[in-house]
Amino acid sequence: MTSGAGIAITHMAARGALGTDLAAIAGALAHGEVGVRVPASLEQRPKVEAGAGEVPEHGDALAGPTRAELLLRRTVDDLLDAADRADMAARPERWGMVVGTTLAGMRHCGSGMRADEDGDHA
Repeated sequence: MTSGAGIAITHMAARGALGTDLAAIAGALAHGEVGVRVPASLEQRPKVEAGAGEVPEHGDALAGPTRAELLLRRTVDDLLDAADRADMAARPERWGMVVGTTLAGMRHCGSGMRADEDGDHA
């Protein structure tokens, strides 16, 4: 058994079909809400009548091909303040981030991975 520095989770942020921040999602879960509804912004309509889960728009212009990137940017902005960003730049070895998704943004993720494999880091 080896001992070493532990990992601490110090920040969390989320967006999902139940809300646009952790408090909204936790509240919806506590009240037994369901995030499945007729989608307004998905690229394709689901083939089932029940609908699908998608992040609510809350009046924002979040439709179109950059929707996934805008949602990710807003979630990261919720997660990191200016001091966090400065510390991350100064000591990147002390930072890590886990991003989870379902199919949202997979087209963009695949495109980015292919660009990385091709050596295109633009």
